[in-house]
Amino acid sequence: MHFSIPSLLGPFCLSLLASTGLATSYSASTDNTEAIVEINQLLSNYSHILDDKKYSDLSYILTEDAVFHLPNFNYSTRAIAEQRFSAEYLNKTTLHTSVNVVVYDISTTTATVLTDSALTYFGQENLTGQFFTDYSRIKYAVIKENGSWRISETTITAGPYVGNPAISS
Repeated sequence: MHFSIPSLLGPFCLSLLASTGLATSYSASTDNTEAIVEINQLLSNYSHILDDKKYSDLSYILTEDAVFHLPNFNYSTRAIAEQRFSAEYLNKTTLHTSVNVVVYDISTTTATVLTDSALTYFGQENLTGQFFTDYSRIKYAVIKENGSWRISETTITAGPYVGNPAISS
């Protein structure tokens, strides 16, 4: 069975859909529907926690020993992730979105998620009045522990970097 919301809705509509936990597309058997909905909600909550700067709530999203593989560095443990997010994004207005979420290799306790993601933020430190968007493809390993899905591993592959002037000169 395949569920789809047309991607012709534009980035703004897709952002709204993503932030409410709806994927633009994913494939699943009806046996996995509940797990897929829960995992999509996990990703939505993750974006909200990051954008609302509630890093202490990452304990609801990440396992204690969560591992992150990013293009320029790696880190492990949720505590290091909280420190990194605080240092990099605490004073920035951010909008995290995930679209084209695909959940696969689902069992009762594990799954793999592949998503296209965008991080949009205001370039405050350079005082240029620009919004920047970092695009990436993210692969998550998720596990179910104590009845809740959590992210145990994140691998980010960077996409193109785009800056759009908010103010024309």
